[in-house]
Amino acid sequence: MSAAVAASLVVLTLGAAAPTANATTGAAIRITEFAYGGLIATGGDGEYVELTNVGDAPQDLSGWSFSNNAATPGGVPLAGLGTVAPGQSVIITDATAAAFRADWGLKDSVKIVNDGSVTLNKGPNAVHIYDSANAEVDSVSYVSGFFPGKGAAAAVDAAHLGAQSGTTGWTIETAGDGEGSWTSATGSIGSPGASTHGTAKPADVRTTGDGTGGTTTAPTDPNYADIAINEITSDNSDIGYAPLADNDLIELHNTGSHAVSVAGWKQTDSNAGGFASASDFSAGLYVDGVLATSIPAGGYGVFSSGPGLSSGGDAVKIYTPDGILVDELTYLAGQAGVDENVNTDHLYHALAACPDGSDTFLEVLDASFGASNAAACQAGIPPLTGGSEAGAEAPCDTEDAGSAPGTVPADLVAWPGSPSPTTIDPLCAWVTTLSGQDLSGLAFDPNDSGVLYAVKNKSHVYRLVKSADTWIKDTANGWIAGKDIRFPGGTGLPDSEGITVGPDGSLYITTERDNAASGIPLDSILKFDPTSSATTLVATDQWVLTSDLDFTNADANLGFEGVAYVPDSFLVGAGFKTDQGTVYNPASYAGKVAGGLFFGAVEKTGHLRAYALNADHTFVRVADVPTGLAGVMDVSFDADLGRIWAHCDNTCGNATTLLKVAADGHFAVERDYATPTGLPNYNLEGFIVAPLSTAVNGQRQVLWADDGNRFGHSLWSGTIDVELGLSQTATPTPTISGKPAVGGTLTANVGTWDAGVATHYQWTAGATVLGADAPLAVTDPNLVGQTITLTVTGTKTGFAPASTSATVFVTGPKLATHTPIVLGSAQAGKTLVALAVWGPFPVELGYQWLADGKPIQGATSAVLRLGSDQVGKAITVAVTGTKPGYLPATVTSKATKDVKPAPGKGKN
Repeated sequence: MSAAVAASLVVLTLGAAAPTANATTGAAIRITEFAYGGLIATGGDGEYVELTNVGDAPQDLSGWSFSNNAATPGGVPLAGLGTVAPGQSVIITDATAAAFRADWGLKDSVKIVNDGSVTLNKGPNAVHIYDSANAEVDSVSYVSGFFPGKGAAAAVDAAHLGAQSGTTGWTIETAGDGEGSWTSATGSIGSPGASTHGTAKPADVRTTGDGTGGTTTAPTDPNYADIAINEITSDNSDIGYAPLADNDLIELHNTGSHAVSVAGWKQTDSNAGGFASASDFSAGLYVDGVLATSIPAGGYGVFSSGPGLSSGGDAVKIYTPDGILVDELTYLAGQAGVDENVNTDHLYHALAACPDGSDTFLEVLDASFGASNAAACQAGIPPLTGGSEAGAEAPCDTEDAGSAPGTVPADLVAWPGSPSPTTIDPLCAWVTTLSGQDLSGLAFDPNDSGVLYAVKNKSHVYRLVKSADTWIKDTANGWIAGKDIRFPGGTGLPDSEGITVGPDGSLYITTERDNAASGIPLDSILKFDPTSSATTLVATDQWVLTSDLDFTNADANLGFEGVAYVPDSFLVGAGFKTDQGTVYNPASYAGKVAGGLFFGAVEKTGHLRAYALNADHTFVRVADVPTGLAGVMDVSFDADLGRIWAHCDNTCGNATTLLKVAADGHFAVERDYATPTGLPNYNLEGFIVAPLSTAVNGQRQVLWADDGNRFGHSLWSGTIDVELGLSQTATPTPTISGKPAVGGTLTANVGTWDAGVATHYQWTAGATVLGADAPLAVTDPNLVGQTITLTVTGTKTGFAPASTSATVFVTGPKLATHTPIVLGSAQAGKTLVALAVWGPFPVELGYQWLADGKPIQGATSAVLRLGSDQVGKAITVAVTGTKPGYLPATVTSKATKDVKPAPGKGKN
């Protein structure tokens, strides 16, 4: 018989099924199973409620309705379920009937209605069934935690059928249990359409299976080998494929001439379990936007990956139902779409076979799921295969990031700025005929904060200008594509690494070698005129420093990387000393070409070397400065902080050191900063902090240059806090001049602080502020005898405030004093009186009585009544006299004889 006839017979058979043995007289609709959520990926997730007619008469559900905990009759009409025969089970679900049947493998005879927007959740919630008169027929309520999660269903036992007593009597189903529960294609467990309270068994309602919860393996199509993985995406930008909205999509292509059934086929990712970890995807396969279980000849089928595909690298494996590996594809980070750390430009969204069905895969700009890749392949690029992050994803030569952290300095301080710098340069902006996408040293023009120079280590330099939040190539004076550079005479190919701008605006660029003879060290500093309109700049001067490094040919690529010009004015003001321990004196280097020294960064040693460059192209090494870094790739002088920045690339985990002239006159490490947490450990050889004048909202821009690139980008931008809380170097103790007496004036000398420090001072007497930032006239006679404190506070942007102080005692005339006289008898119960007459009158007197030299508590008047506590002790009184304009004075009386006991009392 035909399949259609067979299906009709199934419907007729179910419609005439005998009721259960304990059937209720008449129709009786009861809730026999429910699940708050399923695992279907698209549309509704497959939550469901199973209703079963446990009576002996059919029930027409016209006018009946379903509601959740809103308990509102009419919520979801059930008329679509028609008449429910005795023993028959029907389904309410949030999925489409087709999707639900496909997930559970149900026959068309199982009646299904969609619940629209009236859905369940993990609880607390409820299911309410109302008849055509809006009377409640049955209900079940449940609390949060009753279900272990989505994909679980619960069935009720016979004793609690229709009891409406919460979930008492309800049990979470397991595969193969008494209900005959089975596992759906997406992993849910239940028995929708079959109930022990009805007449339908699992075998009656399922298209496959043995009826006891086990799953029958679908046959493998003989043409399975014609199916190939054709396109995948792990993209994190919701590219979707109607009706699938998932980011993790897989497309299969039938390369053969026959349709191929994929019923029961499975897919997994890089899980080591292979086929054992794979899940059936055939119920969710779409061909031409419609669910299908076969792919026509030359056709394309698309489905959502069962396990999530990692954008950081993963695999896709396709199996037949009996475990044959049909095809597999492994990819690295960013190759199958946008990743959090790679391919951040959102250019390439999928990995596609080019041509369709082939083993050659390209990263494509536009996904083409469900159709041929031919158009998308036109702009595709080969995925890179090296590096821990899969390398760059860009249409220019790229380099991978370092996989090892390098030699990271101890005691690193967290980066004090934005944690996640970003690339700001256009894609593949720095490619030249001599080298691919990369940059090396960076330097601001000290005379124009809107100009930035960047050098490539293959004989090229760029002049960049500020444009909003980024830097673009200068279009003036022949700079549009940057300029080639050459040694004096126009020869050679300088291996240019570092750059700085001299006081006259000239560019000074370091070289490690001549790339025309790259095996020989040629550590030098070249001078160029940036105002030249020529597209090739020829060095006007060269200082060859190789002899000072004592390098061999093996060190040809380990020499000078960065260079920084440091002006004499700073060095002298900071008390800088040479390696000989003498204070640096520019006059001792009369032949030098500039009013400062050039600090070269040596990659091999991690040291800086300070040179005076002479007009005759000789040089004098002035100092060798250890940085504590395993290597130094760039160096710059921060005039705002009076510090030197020394930066190491991934050799040191891209750490950066800040150096200052210490108290001994030599440069020393002040802080070691860790790289920003969100900055990948790339070969970042360039580093520069923007001038303080350009700071915005308390942040200075920081730029890093990659001697390589990250997906076609080499210029990174982040920020650093303006306020770094650095320690000031010169914090002198102030001095006070002037007469410290009434009628006198006190003048503050704050001393010499660091350059750029603003000082403010304040005069105080105790907690009273007397004046600030001006000489203090002493006019208040009450100040006589008090200490006046001068506190000087120095502040400078980037530094913690520092305060120093000095004091002075205010003098005046003395009071005319006499030794106090104690009148009275030294006996307990008697009274002593202090007599003191001081001048000039009036003098305010204060008293403190003492017993054997120790103060008697509360005894602060001129009269003291002796008590038993004073017996046996000698009594004195200290009298203090004060008068405005006079120095206070304290005089103590002579001691009395030891106090006697009161009459009739012995000594205790």
